[in-house]
Amino acid sequence: MFNYVLKALYMGCQWKMLPIENNAKGLPEINYTRVYRIMRRWQADGSIDRGFSGSVHQSHEDELLDLSVIHGDSTTTAAKKGGDNLGYSGHKHLKGDKVVAFCERGCNIIAPLARACKVQPSVWMACMTVAKTARRFSTAG
Repeated sequence: MFNYVLKALYMGCQWKMLPIENNAKGLPEINYTRVYRIMRRWQADGSIDRGFSGSVHQSHEDELLDLSVIHGDSTTTAAKKGGDNLGYSGHKHLKGDKVVAFCERGCNIIAPLARACKVQPSVWMACMTVAKTARRFSTAG
């Protein structure tokens, strides 16, 4: 199940286009909707956040992070209803997420931050996320 979630996130494809392995009878071993529901459950109960924090903490413990330089990288993911066939109306309304990832010198993400496009993420909020992650390292070490 975890591998299917990772594959969907890596490929960036629609859930229904997720390549599912076939079982011995030649049928898909699981439906893509089940993979989606389980990923949403893990997201809601904090499992994904705990896994991410744990992997960053382990990288810190193994001295694999170079925190001498921290930089932010941002992107906007657009969500469009109807795609490009809507026509041009003179102005565009962007709906989706603005994602800021704080990375260390080796480009490993140490603190992600996502907000809706209408509410622009501030540097202060992103820094608070980095500080929260840093506090976890200092108290756990």
